[in-house]
Amino acid sequence: MITYLRSDEIDLSYDDDEPLGLVAEMSKALRRHGLVLPSLGLESTYVDNPDPDSCLVQLGGARGDIVRRIVEALNAAPVRQTTG
Repeated sequence: MITYLRSDEIDLSYDDDEPLGLVAEMSKALRRHGLVLPSLGLESTYVDNPDPDSCLVQLGGARGDIVRRIVEALNAAPVRQTTG
């Protein structure tokens, strides 16, 4: 089961350790580019997980034009170097 944020919940303040805050941040980042993923949500079993980095966020399905715009936004962004 997926937990979705209502549109009025996206701009609420979330603590850094709240998994739903991660979903809200993704939604806001997409919105800045005029994009919406209507199926964006959090796997319900992770709602109370104190480590958002290990949570399963469902991006859902998207039309091809939306995927193309996400690809363009990602390709335009600087690449973050990872270690390990």
